[in-house]
Amino acid sequence: MDRRNFLKESAIGIAALAFTSLLDHQVAAAPAGRIMNRNSNINMKKIIVIDGGPRPNMNTAQMLQKFAEGARSQGADIEVKTVRLYELDYNDYSLTAPKRMPVVLIETLNGSPLRNNSNGYGSMEHCIKIALGEPRHVVAYNTYQVKNYDRYELAGFSEEAKRKWRDEHWEEDLQKAFDAGRRMAAGI
Repeated sequence: MDRRNFLKESAIGIAALAFTSLLDHQVAAAPAGRIMNRNSNINMKKIIVIDGGPRPNMNTAQMLQKFAEGARSQGADIEVKTVRLYELDYNDYSLTAPKRMPVVLIETLNGSPLRNNSNGYGSMEHCIKIALGEPRHVVAYNTYQVKNYDRYELAGFSEEAKRKWRDEHWEEDLQKAFDAGRRMAAGI
């Protein structure tokens, strides 16, 4: 399995890594400091968000959008680019990351904080920690799996319970993603 397919398969439902780089094709999310923009003398901070979610407008994508908004809220010298793993050309190997960088992992889960089948990113998280540094986490629990539960057989999940959870927690989850992006852009 090549590196891109490995990332794609490993990244289902993940959020973001970000790094500062002058690469033409960047993939990741978290700043490694300020850099000089090639076109001016302005110090720029680049944050690249990797969207590994399978659906471009659902939970993971919304959390990552809030993360990016939080990063952009820190000023005009912040450049945020989002890359969807499902849209990458796997023949492009120009995406080599620097040795160490801040990393935020954003995860959307079906289960509640007390009952879920997640063990985080498991061995993938260990690899990220060794290669890039200790990641921070933002987790949204009990997220909707589909927009219309009537169209699918999902007897194991109560749409009413998910709706109630979402009504009580989704804005807070989006705010956590926004704050994580803001903190990353601010270098906190």
